Amino acid sequence: MRAHVIGICGTAMAGIASMLKDLGLDVQGSDSTAYPPMSTLLADKGIEIMSGYSPRHLDVRPDFVVVGNVARRDNPEVVEAQRLGIPLRSMPQTIHDQFLKDRVSLTVAGTHGKTSTTSLLAWIFGYAEADPSYLVGGIPINFGSNYRLGQGPHFIIEGDEYDTAFFDKEAKFFHYDPTFAVVTSLEFDHADIYADFPTLQRTFERFVALVPPEGSLAYCADYAVLDEVMKHCRSRRLSYGFSTHADIRVVDFESGPSGTRFELAEASGERRTLHIRQWGRHNVLNATAAFAIAREMGLSAPVIVEGLATFKGVVRRFQTVASEGGVTIIDDFAHHPTAVRETIMATRSRFPEARIFAVYHFASNTSRRKLFEEDYAQAFPGADQVFLTYPLQKSDDLKPEDYLDPEVVVRGIETYAEKAQAFADFDEMAEAMAAELRPSDVVIAMSGRDLSPLYEALLARLRKRSSATDELSRARGH
Repeated sequence: MRAHVIGICGTAMAGIASMLKDLGLDVQGSDSTAYPPMSTLLADKGIEIMSGYSPRHLDVRPDFVVVGNVARRDNPEVVEAQRLGIPLRSMPQTIHDQFLKDRVSLTVAGTHGKTSTTSLLAWIFGYAEADPSYLVGGIPINFGSNYRLGQGPHFIIEGDEYDTAFFDKEAKFFHYDPTFAVVTSLEFDHADIYADFPTLQRTFERFVALVPPEGSLAYCADYAVLDEVMKHCRSRRLSYGFSTHADIRVVDFESGPSGTRFELAEASGERRTLHIRQWGRHNVLNATAAFAIAREMGLSAPVIVEGLATFKGVVRRFQTVASEGGVTIIDDFAHHPTAVRETIMATRSRFPEARIFAVYHFASNTSRRKLFEEDYAQAFPGADQVFLTYPLQKSDDLKPEDYLDPEVVVRGIETYAEKAQAFADFDEMAEAMAAELRPSDVVIAMSGRDLSPLYEALLARLRKRSSATDELSRARGH
């Protein structure tokens, strides 16, 4: 049996392609560009990546075509598949049909923390020797892969609220038949597909109703709206968070160079101390969510605590990418205003004495819109200097007057930060930043897209400066 995957270099799409390959199918795929880490993963699996989208890619006729939501109905391969009568399947439909029917689904949903919490749970279940299957929209560092087909009964999956495909405009997580679930948070996002927050809230209400009475659901009590959402839940549910009314409550946390230590108080009165290698309130909440649902599913508390302590994180989640001339550069996936704020707070807790230079790339479909202009203007407390891009231009229907104005955001940030600037070009940004950076400074760069061009431009300037300093030192006889 042969499958063709459109948009194969997307994180989840590459995972699906690899899983189908592991089932014994012949798999090929196409994408506009092939880029690591997914291109590397696919090459290691022996899966061919065809460049661009062309009807000729279906000359060796596949039995079905998996369509990522990057593909529109006028995609040349979609058109050719329909002409040939080849079935089109969405990624979530493929997951459901091929991998979930005989497994217990644990689905992690929410605006923030889905990838990290799913990764944590996959690692914890693996640490407990439960041999889970999993699919994550990122790469857990412990595994080095965003998917696994295990022999155990559980399939742990990141449940995205984004739509499924051009022929299925429902959220992906409706396909995953959750017996157990986590809802980490709920704020407005994906303004390109949800008209308003009530529409998004109703989508989550429908999702929690999918969890059967014999299942369980953990949700974050820090989001008041989730109390309303949970009225639609039919299963046992338990809350967690910093809120005083949470069933599992974070009562204290303290960050240090090796991570964060925090204490949980359970409704039973029991308290326990946990340690994670990550920083920030958001990562404490992710770990608490994993603890809560793993306990519900029968894992022992000591094993969960040990698993949390040995979890190394996720690629592109507060990941140090380089250090040059005493400057540390950290890459992060944050793109929602709340995530930006929490990431900067985490950076401050990790580097309390450093000057922090925050970079933000307005690249996501929501961040490019004027909708969150005021929220972004207030999202950078804790940063000393802030460097913004102009919104990414895409071939979509966003009107010029609906684009976010980064200069408005800059003016808001200037009310509390030392300096803020906006740039239309990564090279110009790197030049301006390099002129300001000194040894012991920290750069935290945030985007849903790859920021390698910025890092390369910045590192080239920092290396040049380091080389000049070394030459000067040698000339002085030091």
